[in-house]
Amino acid sequence: MKQAHGHSFEETFFPRTPRIIDLGGNSGQFPRSMFELYPDALIHSYEPTPGLLKSDRWNWFVEEKAVVSNNDKTRRFSILPNQPWANSLVYEPGGSYKTDVQCINIREVLQGPQIDLVKFDIEGAEYEILLSLTPEELQQCRQWTIEFHHFLDPSHKERSLFLIRKLKDAGFTLATIDEMMIDVLFTR
Repeated sequence: MKQAHGHSFEETFFPRTPRIIDLGGNSGQFPRSMFELYPDALIHSYEPTPGLLKSDRWNWFVEEKAVVSNNDKTRRFSILPNQPWANSLVYEPGGSYKTDVQCINIREVLQGPQIDLVKFDIEGAEYEILLSLTPEELQQCRQWTIEFHHFLDPSHKERSLFLIRKLKDAGFTLATIDEMMIDVLFTR
């Protein structure tokens, strides 16, 4: 078991050139950590905060979009100046302002060849997306590393527990979980 910027993954499941989806790219710490371990990885990052994330590699693709479960073209997005890790489609932190951001459906993101790892760190939007996916859609990926955000809204803890059961029912093993559920890894 390894970690990249606080997100666990099982490298025994990785081919020489892993295909990785990074939901909530922020300023790129997770992809850069993964490139140190896998220089030839193909990483596709999604970060809706305007101008926050820029690629500096041929094999790192960045889209300035929010990933959603439906066909919304735009959504309102809360931005907290000087704290980009708190920007969210779901939560409205004090001192934030709202702007419209472009969206992409999770099913478009999951298209193509087998995905080796999907990283979720999307400030509460993980619930909508994971609830919408069928077991077959979940199985398009070998590993899911998820930061559940019920610590921002304790009423979402039951949703976190439900999604853990959903992924297990879809054939995934709960490989690691921390007390706060901010580093939860599922493998198959």
